[in-house]
Amino acid sequence: MNNIEIYAMNDSGNSLMNIKPSTIKREWMDGTSGLAYRCIPLNIANEYGWVCHSPVTFTATWNGGASPDSITIVSHGDGPEDFCKTHFGYGIITLPPDFIIKTPKNISIYVRGLTNTGYENIYPLDGLVETDWLPFTFTMNYKFIKPGSITFKKGDPLFMFFPVDRTFIESFNVQQKSLYDNKELYENYQKYGKSRQEHIDNKTQKAQKFYVGSSIVEDKVSVENHKIKLKLSQAQTEPTLEI
Repeated sequence: MNNIEIYAMNDSGNSLMNIKPSTIKREWMDGTSGLAYRCIPLNIANEYGWVCHSPVTFTATWNGGASPDSITIVSHGDGPEDFCKTHFGYGIITLPPDFIIKTPKNISIYVRGLTNTGYENIYPLDGLVETDWLPFTFTMNYKFIKPGSITFKKGDPLFMFFPVDRTFIESFNVQQKSLYDNKELYENYQKYGKSRQEHIDNKTQKAQKFYVGSSIVEDKVSVENHKIKLKLSQAQTEPTLEI
């Protein structure tokens, strides 16, 4: 088992950002009468990482200028007043975590906004951080789409992270071929496609569940580590050592 070590920068050893495994649930998906939750790839992506939550309610407002002082930030209620910052300008707000992450050799942390979630008037800026050697925290950044305001409430999901082997992607060659050159793939594509179209034409609400059962219509496929749900570990707190 690999470890992700989270070092909170306070005496308690607990981050104020309440780090938890992500869940399948998304508000907009709740509004689809359960239809969106039938998509297993969507569900797995929703669960793929740990979520950090806002330690304070704050409002950021951008007037459209390029300088850092074109953004004003107001904190509301309990929590760190200087949590949200404006280092860069150009409508970018910066959220520095109150912890440092350490990962095994060659493992980086991919940092991004909450998967499959829209944000009003801002979008998250993804980052890939080499946390196996970096003795410092990273930042999560959002960019305004246009002048205006955005409010995050205390406890709202701010961003999520998950581990990535940073050299793995470079080990692949990308090849383009004609589907007709692969007879087996073409036949299975035709079988799968025909069944799906018939299902759509019948206008039934019942799910086919081919992906859930890793099957090509009636043919079961042997798949290693087939996933229809993830179970990520909870962040554990160890006793604090005196320095």
